[in-house]
Formats: sequence, structure tokens, C-alpha cells
Amino acid sequence: MDPLMLKEDRMHGDPGYPASLYQMSYKAHQPMLELHWHEEFEFLMITQGTASMRVGVEDYEVKAGEAIFVNSGELHSGSILGEEDCSFLALVFHSNLVHSAVPDTIQQQYLLAIMEQRLRLPVHLRADSSEHQLLLSRIAELLRLHERCPPMYELSAKGLICLLLADLLRLGTEGQLGAPPSPPVKSYKVQRLKAVIEYIHTHYAQPIRLSDLAAVVSMNEAYFCRFFKEMTRTTPVDYINQYRLQHAAAMIRATDKKMTEIAMDVGFNNVSYFIEVFKRYFGCPPTAFKKLQHETAESGR
Repeated sequence: MDPLMLKEDRMHGDPGYPASLYQMSYKAHQPMLELHWHEEFEFLMITQGTASMRVGVEDYEVKAGEAIFVNSGELHSGSILGEEDCSFLALVFHSNLVHSAVPDTIQQQYLLAIMEQRLRLPVHLRADSSEHQLLLSRIAELLRLHERCPPMYELSAKGLICLLLADLLRLGTEGQLGAPPSPPVKSYKVQRLKAVIEYIHTHYAQPIRLSDLAAVVSMNEAYFCRFFKEMTRTTPVDYINQYRLQHAAAMIRATDKKMTEIAMDVGFNNVSYFIEVFKRYFGCPPTAFKKLQHETAESGR
């Protein structure tokens, strides 16, 4: 999953089997999962440490052995909690994996209702909940299938996904089936936030003023700052810096450019400020980060 893209523009898997497994590990105090969304569903299980996962406008403390379900189009992000490193496994899959060739009851009554958020499903699956234990074991099995890829694993995986969606529906939609559809909570705010962040991702290498961002959603600057903080748990300036630093880190890993050039390329016009902010987010200056990345790559050979 590319953390540098808000709206992912990539295929997970292939048209014949539109699903991909991602294994990610992060050092404590380093940025983890930037705010983004994709059309696919996602099951994400923490395998080490504890993370604060934000899905939509809600925050969840997710411990090792616990999982979250991310609906199609749902904004989500994550950060590490505590002093321990954090790892997770995530299966990202398109609804086409469980669609029928022609519209049927499964597609019309359930899948579309989930994707359009007319039916609300649980997001956080907790280890201390007896209701969630079966789902967590099925998610773990689903992830293992995609790690090992035994013969005919696709058939087993598709069955498990259908079981998981049915279980989530039973837990989350009691009394909702047959009821008049209700609009997703704060959906208009989410759409406005997506527009702002898409602007940031398009213009991050250029100067970005608060007035520019506020104009995207027709707000005054003071109201916009409150809106952004409410929706993302961070300020616009901090979010812009984080996004620029993710690009800077990727360039440090992949190129031999000088730090001054990298700073300018990602939108910092003051190298001292770039180094200061980089150290704040990554726990070390960019030169030390580059050395660590090089040593890690060498040890992995």
C-alpha cells in the first residue's frame, strides 16, 4: 500500500484475483500509515505492538492480535502507540472478488449496501470480545492463506471473505435490514476533507497557504483549521509536513541526492527547518536516517 497516495490509483492483485497481502513494519516513534482511501475493502491485523487507527472520523486503539475492517472509500490512517515497534498484515481486496457475474441478492442486498454505507459494520475487532474471537481467527486464517499460497487457496479465501462479511453484518446491522437507508455519518465532511487532502497531495512541492486550503472548501481560515483538526487529529501544517517528509524519506532511500536538493524538491525552502522537522518525525536527522536505511539494506542481503 503506497502511503504517499491519498486516493490509491493501483490494482491490488490482478483482474482474475483482485486481492493483495501487505506486510508492513515500523520503528517506534516513526510515521506509520498516512491518511488515504481506496475502493477496495481491507482487513488489517496488528501483529506486533499497538496502533491508533483512525477509520472515518473514529479512533481505535488496536493491539497485537486485533484487527480492523475498512470499508470501500473509507478514509483511514494509523500511528504507533507506546515504545514498541509495530507491524501489521493487511489484505486489500476488491468487491469483484465476491461479486456474481450478474446482479444478484448478495450484490444488491448486501455488498452495495455495505459499500454505500447503508449498512454499518463493526470496524474494530477486539481480542477481549467473545463475539469477535471467531472473526479474528478467520481473519488470521485468511491472512495465512495469502502468506503461504497453498494449492487452491483462492477458493478457501473467497469462502472466508464471504463468511467474514456475513459475520460482520450480523454483528453490526441487527435491525437495519429492511429499514430505510440512512446517509453515512458526516459523509459531507469526509468528502470535503478528501478534496483538501487531494489538493495537498497535488501541490505539496509548492508553497501552500492556509488560505489556499480554506478556499478549496469555501471556509474561512479559522473555521477550516478547526474542521481539519477535528477530522484528522492534526493541524494542516503538521499534515503537510508529514506528507512532504514521507516523500523526502522515499527519496533518501532511493536516490543519492543531497539533502538540500531533497528538501527543495518536497516543498521545504529552508533546509534547517527541514532537518528539524525530519528529526521530530523520524527520531533522527536525515543523514542518520540514510545511514540506517543503507545498513538495513546491507544486512538484508
